[in-house]
Amino acid sequence: MRAREDGHILLRPGEPLTAQDREHLAGCVICQALMQEATTLPPASFSPNAALIESIRSGLRPVKPIAGAPALMLGFALVLLIVLTAGAVLTGTAGYFAQTPMTRTLMFSILAAGAALFSYALAQRMVPGSLTRVRFGPLGLAVCAAFILVVLVLFPDRVAWEGLKIGRGCLGIGLAAALVTALGGWLVLRRGALTGKSAVAIGLGAFSGVSALLVLAVHCPLLEASHILVWHGGAVAAAMLAAWVAARRSQ
Repeated sequence: MRAREDGHILLRPGEPLTAQDREHLAGCVICQALMQEATTLPPASFSPNAALIESIRSGLRPVKPIAGAPALMLGFALVLLIVLTAGAVLTGTAGYFAQTPMTRTLMFSILAAGAALFSYALAQRMVPGSLTRVRFGPLGLAVCAAFILVVLVLFPDRVAWEGLKIGRGCLGIGLAAALVTALGGWLVLRRGALTGKSAVAIGLGAFSGVSALLVLAVHCPLLEASHILVWHGGAVAAAMLAAWVAARRSQ
């Protein structure tokens, strides 16, 4: 039982008091205090946080894990491939075959590298905790400078108003390609975590501009620097302007 060496009684939960227990309890202040404390404790089954825990549990829903950087980059590559294929089918491939092997290699190498780096920079910003190894500002300046340099060096230029006027159709094709790329890229971005809206908008605009240049490089056989810089570059400028406006509104 029940009596310890120090004379106090020990009771199991629910065990009744005997006459000897009551006699001891009547003269023991310590046991009286312990008995009073035991009778005021809440039942073991009661939890003061049960209602709160149940409320939290009822609000829990299954979550979809965000995609990692490689998966996001693969998504951007798929969007670019779809846009290029659709552009080639709908507008033709005369520009690709009009170029020499050297100009074709340089142009597509620069644009493909720019698209890959922009998709990598976007994927970094959609995965929480990723290090920002590539920044949009320096990357955009580098790709733009390399593209302009290649165009000025490799393509002859015979500036004529009529020639510029004839090439206006390239602006519409470039804008359509940039818009479709931006929409497809936004669907890819939704698989990640949108952490910096302004930076992501600028990056998506730059990626869409590179996509427009790739479509026009495949389509357009007018290989003159003035035409490429004015109309092909105009599509990129429009895409970047739209991205800048979207970035400003998201702040």
